[in-house]
Amino acid sequence: AYTGIGTVFDRLMAWAGARGLIGPASRFIGLYHDDPSSVQEKDLRSDACVTVPAGVTGGDGVHIIELPPTRVATLTFKGPYAELEGAYSWLYR
Repeated sequence: AYTGIGTVFDRLMAWAGARGLIGPASRFIGLYHDDPSSVQEKDLRSDACVTVPAGVTGGDGVHIIELPPTRVATLTFKGPYAELEGAYSWLYR
């Protein structure tokens, strides 16, 4: 379930923090590849990401991917995590 990505971000932040990779310029990005209204929960795909400098290698379950420059929609949500789905629905629908 997409709501479970928070625990993945926790692990990612621990990995990056232990390597001194989190700082003021760090950006955390959630990539959600499927529409949860049309894809079964067990088949949903997502990635928890943090920006890192060039040359960093992954490990411990962390993979380094390069995102190409692109236009994206962004949303700033302030409120309880349990209400995040409503904000996503508003943005995407």
